[in-house]
Amino acid sequence: MEIKITKFGGSSVRNAQRIKKIYRFFRKIGGKKIIITSALGKTTNFLESFIKKSFLNKNIYKVYKNHIKILYELLPKSNNFFNKIDIFFSDLKIFLKKDKLKVDFIYDQVICQGELISTKIISEYLHCIGIENIWLDVRKSISTNKIYRYGIIDCTKSFSKITRFIIDRLNFTQGFIGSDFNYFTTTLGREGSDYSSSIFASLLEAKSKIICKEVPGIINSDPWVFSNSRLLYCLSYEGSVEFSYYGASFLHTKTLVSIQKRKIKLHFLSYLMNEKLGTSVRSIKKVIAPNNLPYFFKKNHILLSFYSIDLFFIKNEYIGRIFQYISFSILRVHLMKNFSLKLTLCIEESFHFMETFFSFLKKRYKMKFYERIYFYTIKNFDIFYLGEFTCIINIIYHKIKNGIVKLAIKTY
Repeated sequence: MEIKITKFGGSSVRNAQRIKKIYRFFRKIGGKKIIITSALGKTTNFLESFIKKSFLNKNIYKVYKNHIKILYELLPKSNNFFNKIDIFFSDLKIFLKKDKLKVDFIYDQVICQGELISTKIISEYLHCIGIENIWLDVRKSISTNKIYRYGIIDCTKSFSKITRFIIDRLNFTQGFIGSDFNYFTTTLGREGSDYSSSIFASLLEAKSKIICKEVPGIINSDPWVFSNSRLLYCLSYEGSVEFSYYGASFLHTKTLVSIQKRKIKLHFLSYLMNEKLGTSVRSIKKVIAPNNLPYFFKKNHILLSFYSIDLFFIKNEYIGRIFQYISFSILRVHLMKNFSLKLTLCIEESFHFMETFFSFLKKRYKMKFYERIYFYTIKNFDIFYLGEFTCIINIIYHKIKNGIVKLAIKTY
């Protein structure tokens, strides 16, 4: 029997009205159905702030209040699920007061709670309206190593577990998380829920996978940043990987790699537009036309320059050592330029890992850096489109090569 995999992001389930809408996407689908959802709205971001503890009391109440509000709109007040929510947030607050645990371990045990509680809410709501479904704890299905925050999936162990749990009914489970051999929670990196859904699709040999978002499909630029965004109706696996590499937020490179091996068709649809339009990703040779000029935009970067202390040229061994620290700190470089006396990198900020990186290098190198950098990549650039970017100011670094323009913009 064919297996259907559908993934809903956090914006899809950020309030009660949107939770009610997602049912229409799978009610007509036959066979085994696996629905993977993220945490409600911006819950993951708030949970990160809990770990930082500077806003613990304020933000934990805000998230609790948001979940209770959604429950009142979905469930009758007599439902005992309200008591479970109270206990959940009380236990979470107690756990966060444990200071002797390592930050990365705490991060994974806390951040997973958003996915767990959101899927439980949706599952309980469907039971209340008479829709039979099974809630699955994905940690019992996805096995990883012991690298917290960036767990690597053991596909052999995961396959044997997944096939035991999935049944011929509507199955609700979580993205983004797994467990190590001690059954402690591990996470697969931010935006890892797309990756999780691809792992399910790949291991269960699904024919296709659907990702539901606010926008009508894959768009050539961020519609919240650029006013002239255009929908791409069809894209190859290779083109999607390239988009992901340059900063497109619709999915991760590892997500595409896992489904390309199985030639699984990937569909992007909007849950707000009655499944009209959409983008299909499959094995084709598709060249993006000039009128679909892709713009990529990413926040939260640091522009960092390393200087030679003794006025010697930046040598290959110095560069190699710096990238070893980058790899150890699990950071991602989006731009690199090597000069005679300095090396400049644009690095995507990552919670806690940037602090580790600086602690390694501050005693070994002279450094200068700019924080709060916006990073733009413009592919297939032509002078014809220059007018679309005249509004961009505070450019502190740029690079133009092979029709690709990269800009580092300072924000204040």
